[in-house]
Amino acid sequence: MLKLFQSGVKDEDWFVVYKWYQQMRSKVKWDGHFSRAFDEQQGVRQGGILSPTLYKLYINPLLDWYQNKHLGLRIGTIHIASPACADDIVLLAEDAISLQTMLNLQETFANKDRYFISEAKSKIMTFNSRRNEKCVYELCT
Repeated sequence: MLKLFQSGVKDEDWFVVYKWYQQMRSKVKWDGHFSRAFDEQQGVRQGGILSPTLYKLYINPLLDWYQNKHLGLRIGTIHIASPACADDIVLLAEDAISLQTMLNLQETFANKDRYFISEAKSKIMTFNSRRNEKCVYELCT
């Protein structure tokens, strides 16, 4: 809510979103059936129309930092180091040191803004690597 307020959203609009996020409960619809309702403890409302926009308030400063500091991959002048969709992000780097720098920065942002990076959902892949792959996988430890 603080980021929403700091982004310049008008007081009356901010309050509407704030009320909408109080005591969030959701259900999952699968094959025409609904699950039991469950409490959502953090993050954006799953499937909410505003959710992608609200999530961007959190992730865009990190993505902008990568671009402004020239971290990660580029194709010509186009920065492609951190494509993101909804609450998923991919980090693209040419070498293990660049990737580790990006991961460290992501951890700093997550700690500062109090969001969680799922280790279980995080993977490292290498393509056309001429280096020893072992050094890339050590980034996870």
